[in-house]
Amino acid sequence: MQKMIYCQGHPGTLVDHLCNTCNSVICSNCSSHAHAKHSKESLANAGATARPTVMNLMERLKTDTQSLVQQEDDIIQAMEGMKATERSLMSMIESTLAEVINNLIKQGDTIKDTLSSYVREQEELYKVARDDIQLKIKKAKDIREFSQGVLDSGKMREIVCLRSVVEEQIDRLQAPRVPDDKKTRPSLTVNESFKSMLSHSNLFSLTFGEESAAKAVAVPAKSKPRKSPAKSPQAYTPLPQPRQRVRNLHSFDTELGGDEYDPKLTGVSVSNDGIIVVADEDNSLLKCFIDCGDHTISISLPDDDEPCSVAIFDDTIACSSGNQLYMLDMDGTLLRKLFLRGFESVYPLAAYQDEYVAVSEGSMCSLSLYDTNGKMVDRVKPCGYEGVRFLFLAINSDEQFIVADCGKKCILIFDRDGCLFTTCDQVTMNGVVQAINPYSICTDKDDNILVTERNRILLFCPSGDFCEELLTVANGLHKPRVITVDNCNNLVVTQGNGFITVYQLDLS
Repeated sequence: MQKMIYCQGHPGTLVDHLCNTCNSVICSNCSSHAHAKHSKESLANAGATARPTVMNLMERLKTDTQSLVQQEDDIIQAMEGMKATERSLMSMIESTLAEVINNLIKQGDTIKDTLSSYVREQEELYKVARDDIQLKIKKAKDIREFSQGVLDSGKMREIVCLRSVVEEQIDRLQAPRVPDDKKTRPSLTVNESFKSMLSHSNLFSLTFGEESAAKAVAVPAKSKPRKSPAKSPQAYTPLPQPRQRVRNLHSFDTELGGDEYDPKLTGVSVSNDGIIVVADEDNSLLKCFIDCGDHTISISLPDDDEPCSVAIFDDTIACSSGNQLYMLDMDGTLLRKLFLRGFESVYPLAAYQDEYVAVSEGSMCSLSLYDTNGKMVDRVKPCGYEGVRFLFLAINSDEQFIVADCGKKCILIFDRDGCLFTTCDQVTMNGVVQAINPYSICTDKDDNILVTERNRILLFCPSGDFCEELLTVANGLHKPRVITVDNCNNLVVTQGNGFITVYQLDLS
């Protein structure tokens, strides 16, 4: 800038004109001589003209900077996602290897136990036969000694009778029936087809990005096996493949043409006929989509209040905004407006069938239940539980409440009488104990519990025991926010990038 405000032809002289012909700034001397016949104007006029352009360029710089910051955030997220995917896949490989190896070891142990038991039984049979033979050998020696004594006595009467006595004893000394070694000896048959499959097939394969061809993990080179003698064909039954518990059906963007801001999705619910209603807090709208992602209508709350949480029951949309609870028809018509207890910043909602909507009351660690007429029908608080701050909640088919305490970073399950069944603040994965930080919660048709964290969704059984890490960034998650399950047992996930992803569940 310092170089530009001084005349290039007369160093040390400040410029005071703009030559429009040359599009350059010049001093008075240049204006009178070298640029005398050119179109010129004073810097005051030129500056006034340039100011809006400079301001526009500054605004563009601001936009470009924001875009670069977003790109940097995306790169950071991508790096985190890549590392999380690596951890997830490593864990999957280790658990699969452990499962396969354990199954093979169990098969071997079972065969070895069966073999040992059979051999012990045969040993007992052989021992009994051997003891019998040893006894008969002793008897035969005794008879022989006795007979020799009779012969040595020279008593003809005894000698004559001795013959029948010895013949009778010889008949009794016949060897016992010993098991046929060739018929009883065990043999082992190895499933060569299965063995060959394990040796020459890949248990794992990797795909990278959107490549269609799987890049298989390399198998160490082996010498060619010698050709075996012809054998009778053996039937080969393929190993059963693991059932796919979660399948990505489709995703769609919730951003609409008239949106002023990027969508911030803070609530989601699905009607009985499959309409997905999502709360976009920053754009102050309830947006309605059919399952495939086509937008139907948008609903504004009175006074352009910002929607927070949403729940649908009995064809009524319940929506919280600040400490107010709105109830609307599916077309957006306002039915009633209620004021909620306390002064919480958010009031998450969950519906129980078509009977009532439950409101999570934050630091009061309680729930209030409202019917479609806006009447509070009950207030529920877990007995003996010292909580910090209730956040998201779900209600299962047995009318048990599953609530995330964001202060204690745990989930708890209790019934309408306040009886507390369980709390969970950690999970164990691959032998490692991990603390949890629960966010949104929902249940499926079988009352399985799904809980979102920063970059994953955890699965718990109805009793609250941890089952598995159900979804991660490897399954397309991008900062999962609020979740719900529709009537077809499809999991609906709102994401931090404004998209909604629908997953098909098969957790039976």
